[in-house]
Amino acid sequence: MGILRSLSAWVRPASILAKNGSGQNPGTGLGISSGSGQMEGILFQRLFWGTMAGCLSTLLLAESPVLDTIEHSLLEWRYKVAYTINSRIFGRPKSQDIVIVSYDDDDQFDLEQESSEGGPNPIQEVLTRLIPVIEQSDPLLVVVDLDLAGKADPRLVKVFRQYRSNIVLALLGNLEDPSDFPSMDLRQASSACAYDFLVQETNGLVCQLPIYNQDTDAVSDLDKSSAFDFKSLEYESDIALYEPLPKVVAGLLTSKAGVGPTLGQIPKYKADNLPVYINFRGTKYDTYQTRDILNNNSKAIPTGAFQDKVVIIGTKYTQKQDNTPKVRTPLARNVMHAQIQADAINTIHKNQIIYSFSKNWYHHLLVFMGGLLGALAAVLPLGKRSYAFLAIGVSGLIFSQVLFQLLQINFVVTPLLAVLCFAYVFGTVIFLDTDLRVRNRELAQARETMQFRAEQERRRIANDLHDETLPALSSAARIADDLSKQMPDNNLPIELRSKLDNTLVEMRRVINDLHPSVLETMGFRPALENLLHVLERDTNISANFVDAGDNSENELSENTKLQLYRIVQEGLNNVGKHSRASQVEVEIKPEDEFLVIRVVDNGIGMDKKRVSADSHGLLNIRQRAEFIGAEVDWSEPNPTKFEQGTQLTLKIPILKG
Repeated sequence: MGILRSLSAWVRPASILAKNGSGQNPGTGLGISSGSGQMEGILFQRLFWGTMAGCLSTLLLAESPVLDTIEHSLLEWRYKVAYTINSRIFGRPKSQDIVIVSYDDDDQFDLEQESSEGGPNPIQEVLTRLIPVIEQSDPLLVVVDLDLAGKADPRLVKVFRQYRSNIVLALLGNLEDPSDFPSMDLRQASSACAYDFLVQETNGLVCQLPIYNQDTDAVSDLDKSSAFDFKSLEYESDIALYEPLPKVVAGLLTSKAGVGPTLGQIPKYKADNLPVYINFRGTKYDTYQTRDILNNNSKAIPTGAFQDKVVIIGTKYTQKQDNTPKVRTPLARNVMHAQIQADAINTIHKNQIIYSFSKNWYHHLLVFMGGLLGALAAVLPLGKRSYAFLAIGVSGLIFSQVLFQLLQINFVVTPLLAVLCFAYVFGTVIFLDTDLRVRNRELAQARETMQFRAEQERRRIANDLHDETLPALSSAARIADDLSKQMPDNNLPIELRSKLDNTLVEMRRVINDLHPSVLETMGFRPALENLLHVLERDTNISANFVDAGDNSENELSENTKLQLYRIVQEGLNNVGKHSRASQVEVEIKPEDEFLVIRVVDNGIGMDKKRVSADSHGLLNIRQRAEFIGAEVDWSEPNPTKFEQGTQLTLKIPILKG
């Protein structure tokens, strides 16, 4: 409870919390709760509804495809920021493990011969000459990332078998038609085959790293049909299970170089995990052209350029695209496909994979954050709320960048920012709604206090008039009587006595209006009946009082009875002044859980517009009814009672028992 009071004092100005010392308006009898109790109740409502609104906005936004698209664009921004910061501080890293051999347009034009109809692809003959030259420098691995579909060149098969221990063949082609793969002869002549598969994000970036593994052994059943399992990202052909190229090459590189993660350290994922990402760092790779290597260009190719390196042979076509798609990275566009593979291999080999949170775990975190932000937005005033949420949003972006750059964790921040915005809006609405209700309640309490003090002042004036003015007038009346005896021939003392008698009657009426002592001496129902007698005495209106005869008003406080008396009094005054009625009836009886009082006359009726007009009498009735929690209504009377006129109905809850 102490914590709630402290938070209440922080989120609300102290002046709003100031109430009467006891927390209850003295003498009202309404049992209004203390200021601190009210604020704790309002604070609880704000926390509850703010939390619910935050959680609801999270559930609506957690799976939004629009936010996914925005997050992918934000991922590109994270890469660029990390690259800019790292390159300014540490410079661009250079790979000591991977070399790229480019086969571009000029190589194709200069080196490829015309192929015979139905014969092997001309590039196979180029590879037959290229691979032995590279192998002379004793590379760790030679990765052939080229389109070798179709018939195999026997000479290339022979070269593959000669250097089989370090030849890795990338399987390009159509996923739906494995006949586009290199021939079985080439695959069997390689030490390893891997599917050349990387995933593009919705924004066109190639950045996901498919290293999913289900620990499935090689398939030896020759009758098993080919299929590609997108969930496991492993290709099952009729002879073997092909894993992604980056994982295979990174594993072989580790086993041959003795440096890097073991296969057991390479993480294994299931289909429901979020993707992991390539760590694009702007790494520089030594890149050589095929024709320079074949022409033994010592200026372009330094001695030992391939020694103990992974050599990736890939295409860099601009006119003829081959089967290599046009791709881009977060750092550049139209990047050579072999370079993306090099970045992927480097990421696994150096254990620099950028991980993502598990989707289920992240959703639980997001729901918690949504509820927390919604609660915070609902209790903070507007100024503090704006600063706090702006700080949280900026901190979230900085935090996600720090995680990305230093801890290699891709923290998805876009749904969190969306939840932040929705929580801000919903929390503001909740805060304003509860604040309006607090202020209305404070206004009602202020009005009630004013009414209570007005009643106290009326009682004081009535007591003063009764104790001082009435005795003085009575003394003057006695003096007038003495004068009339002393001056029997003079009519002035008699006239003075008559005037004083009228003044005494009027004074008693004023005193009764100021403080109806009849409520204390006679009771609530007789006091109402007495009002009818007064009206009947002062006017020509016939009055009738209908009493159910129970004691249901005993459950009402003295202040409530006084306000009801005043309302009926005001209603009867309106009947006497404006209705032109000949009959009036006051009925009091319990109905369900209410005490109902009706004032009905057969006058000219009331214009509906006057009910909502700023009439002082009607406004006074509405305010008094509001103070005690009563319902007030003006309508036409029941035709069985009067054919025309006005009916004032009061309904106030009572406790049965």
